[in-house]
Amino acid sequence: MSWNELFSEFLSFEGKIFRENFPIAAYDPHLIRYGEYRFALENLSFRSGEIVVDLGCGYNIFGLYLAYLGAQILATDADPQVWKELQQTLVSANWC
Repeated sequence: MSWNELFSEFLSFEGKIFRENFPIAAYDPHLIRYGEYRFALENLSFRSGEIVVDLGCGYNIFGLYLAYLGAQILATDADPQVWKELQQTLVSANWC
C-alpha cells in the first residue's frame, strides 16, 4: 500500500474514532506530528501481531491505528487525564 493510501486510511480511521474532535491537525498531512507518522508508515513494516511500544503516547491515535491493523500496542503516558479522556472517546465511538 502506498504512503498516500495508508495515510488516507489512517485519516478515515481517525475520523471514525474521534469524529470531529481530532486531537491533532488532520487537515495537513505534511504537518501531522512533524512527519512522525509519515516516517513510520513509509519506513517501518508493521505486521499483524508485532509489538509496538509507545512511551509518552498522549492520545495515541497512531497506536490505535496500528492496533486496528493488528499490532499489539504497549503504551504509557505520565498524565492520567489522557487515559480518562481517551477511554471516554473510545467508548463513545463504540470501539471498546
